[in-house]
Amino acid sequence: MPMPRRELPLNSFLQATGVRRMPGCREYWLIDCECVKAEHWTRTDVNEWRLHSIEDINAMFARESLGIEVPLARLYFGAIFGELSDARPPSS
Repeated sequence: MPMPRRELPLNSFLQATGVRRMPGCREYWLIDCECVKAEHWTRTDVNEWRLHSIEDINAMFARESLGIEVPLARLYFGAIFGELSDARPPSS
């Protein structure tokens, strides 16, 4: 029986392909499609990458470079994880 193909996590892929070495790339987000989790990676002034991880559905998804904030629940609206989903937008 053949071994299943092992896929690299997206962040490892970005590192391996050199995306992080592009001078214009100052930040990026990774949004998990299997559970509520977002990773925000930003480049520091000394060319190191800083990780801020969000796993709270009620947290804000902030894009500092664009000056916007979106509730993480909006990104997961309608998503179903397992039998039940807590991913719904906050009530107005």
